[in-house]
Amino acid sequence: MNVKSLRFRMTCLYVIAMALTFVLVGFIVFRLTSRALSGDLDDLLELRAEGIAGSIDTFWAVESQAALRAGRPLGSTSKVGNADFQRLAQLWVEERIQDPVLIDIVVQVFGPDGELIAASQTLAGATLLPSKTWRPSSLPPPAS
Repeated sequence: MNVKSLRFRMTCLYVIAMALTFVLVGFIVFRLTSRALSGDLDDLLELRAEGIAGSIDTFWAVESQAALRAGRPLGSTSKVGNADFQRLAQLWVEERIQDPVLIDIVVQVFGPDGELIAASQTLAGATLLPSKTWRPSSLPPPAS
C-alpha cells in the first residue's frame, strides 16, 4: 500500500469525514434526547407533587369535617402555622409510605417560609433551599 497514492488519500479523507459526521450526529441526538428526558422528568415530578398536595388537602378536609362532627375543631381553618395540620401532614406521609407506588419516593412537605412540616425520611447530604427561594421578591427579607 502506497501512502502517496490517490486511493489511500481518498480513503483516509472518507474515513475522517464519516467519523466527524457520526460524532456530530451522535452529539446532536444525545443533546435532544437529554433535553426531552429532562423535560419529561420535570413534568413527572411536578405532577406527583401536585398529586401529593391534593391528597394532603383532601386528607385535611376529611379530618377537619370528622373533627367538627365529633365536636373537636382542629383550630383555625388555615393550614399555615397550624400544629394540627402539621400533625395530619406527618400522619398522611406515614400512612402513604406503605403504598407500593410511593414507597420509593421521598416526600417532604414545606411551609410557606421553608420550614419542614412533614417528611417520609431525610435525604443524606440534601440542603434546604435558601430563604430567598421561598419568599416572593416583593416581600422584604425576614427580620433577624
